[in-house]
Amino acid sequence: MLTPVRKLWTPPDWRVLTLVCVFLLVANVFDAYHTQQLLGIHAQEVNPLMRHLMERDQSIVWALKIGVPLLLGCASAFVILHPRAPAFWRRSLWYALCLTTAFYAFIVANLISIYVRILCPALG
Repeated sequence: MLTPVRKLWTPPDWRVLTLVCVFLLVANVFDAYHTQQLLGIHAQEVNPLMRHLMERDQSIVWALKIGVPLLLGCASAFVILHPRAPAFWRRSLWYALCLTTAFYAFIVANLISIYVRILCPALG
């Protein structure tokens, strides 16, 4: 009796990986900028850590919002695309990047919905 051969996991194309990493960077910058704008009109930051950092120093927030996605995106891309990296780590990092991308897509959509409610109260 033949046993089915399990297909090996293949990493995404480098262009897809680059697109995901760029989206995360742009989404983080979008989030930081528009959160600052909304705080200017008396909105409230929900994340307690970011609220504390925003009250102390805005440059720390910008460094985190730009530096962390760049660092993690580049490191993840290196591991995912490295042919000798263990398949488990490559797969896990890819799924983590996908999950993070979905999370930030939700954040961007939420910020856009807040602006729609502010600018067009009849729609909200």
